[in-house]
Amino acid sequence: MENTLVDAAVQAGALIGSAFEKLSNLFVYGPIVFVFMLVVVLLLSRQLTKFVRNTFRRRSEKDGHNYSFVSALINGVIYLLAGYVLCVQIVPLRQIAVSLLAGSGVLAIAVGLASQEAMANLVSGLFLVVFKPMSVGDIVRINDKVGVVEEISLRHTVLRTYDNNRVMIPNGMVNTSVLENYSIYDARVRNKLEISVSYSADLDKAREIIAQEVERHPGFIDTRTEEEKQSGLAPVRVLCTDFEAYAVKLCAYVWGSSASSLMHMMSDLRLSIKKRFDSEGIEIPYPYSNVVLKNSGAEQQPAEKQE
Repeated sequence: MENTLVDAAVQAGALIGSAFEKLSNLFVYGPIVFVFMLVVVLLLSRQLTKFVRNTFRRRSEKDGHNYSFVSALINGVIYLLAGYVLCVQIVPLRQIAVSLLAGSGVLAIAVGLASQEAMANLVSGLFLVVFKPMSVGDIVRINDKVGVVEEISLRHTVLRTYDNNRVMIPNGMVNTSVLENYSIYDARVRNKLEISVSYSADLDKAREIIAQEVERHPGFIDTRTEEEKQSGLAPVRVLCTDFEAYAVKLCAYVWGSSASSLMHMMSDLRLSIKKRFDSEGIEIPYPYSNVVLKNSGAEQQPAEKQE
């Protein structure tokens, strides 16, 4: 009985030893080292992805950019590298992993050629994220589109127009277009207030009314320097810019705190100036023509009266 137990124990030990030897042959540095590397790689991958996700989330809250795609891309690269490190430790998968790594360059070139426009948008999105010519909340003009930046992703930029429409512009177009940012560094905006008066109007009085109405507006911004104030330069300068066919054009440059506030300010000024002009008898003319009829020759004889 004892011999039977001993023989069984010897056979079990031999089987375990054979299995462990076969298992050891599956791994480059043995199963114990592989398990240790597996634990280390998984922990490192988890901590790195968590760090990347939290870093980009804090940065997104700070500057308003959408970094979700960048975060997902970096996390994907981390997991791919972790998978490659583990695969090369397994003997049957080692050659396959090396071949896949070598062939990934060719695959990347093929994918890049097949999706040039999409890749151009992604690269342009990275440039927008890194160099930051605009941020979420800025008022910008891109080509003929004006609006508030709502989202900047790696593929496109979303503008909210003043009509509350959403315009999605590919980042490749944004990167190659002239971008006018009304909010960068200084949110103040200047616009030109042009009003025409008749040739018979009192120009000095008209200029005085325009200057007074601009200065009285609560949104008026005095942009004079200290030297200009000390020299007695007027806060609002009304210029005569043109002699038109039927009117004299007067112009004043008006500053507002933002593009939206300036738009309402210009409307208020036009209405108040029109009312002042009406009360002061200053005409805002409209195009009209004088038609002169001439006889072609001798005076016409009066027609005979028929009885």
